[in-house]
Amino acid sequence: MTWTAETLAAKGYALEGNRAVPAPPKRRGRRSISEQWADKEDKRREAELQAEVTAWLAGELAAGHILCWTHVARPQRDRPGLPDLIVGLRADLVVAIELKRPDGTGALRPEQAVWLRAWGSNGAVCLSLAQVVERVRAWRMG
Repeated sequence: MTWTAETLAAKGYALEGNRAVPAPPKRRGRRSISEQWADKEDKRREAELQAEVTAWLAGELAAGHILCWTHVARPQRDRPGLPDLIVGLRADLVVAIELKRPDGTGALRPEQAVWLRAWGSNGAVCLSLAQVVERVRAWRMG
């Protein structure tokens, strides 16, 4: 009988050259410590961006440059895909901003893309405070 790689794998072995050796244990959805730390670091960077943007918006509100704003803390549970920030710039202009990781690795989920399409030109994805400021100024102008 000839043993194929598939047959050996089904029995818990792997081919190494022309020898069958015990296969390494399968990972069952568990992530390595380095992957877990990298994810925490990404979330920390996004949280820092959110803190910077919300502090800037609070200043804009205090200065009277915007009417109101809200940060949607848990859109995944309450309203999947809802943008992170909803900002009332004037009585006739409300905009939505989705914040993503500053390194650009955060992917837009399909439900987020749907919400941003619904906002049309009044929705944007921003990776930095500078992008938020630039976008808000552009919306104000016009």
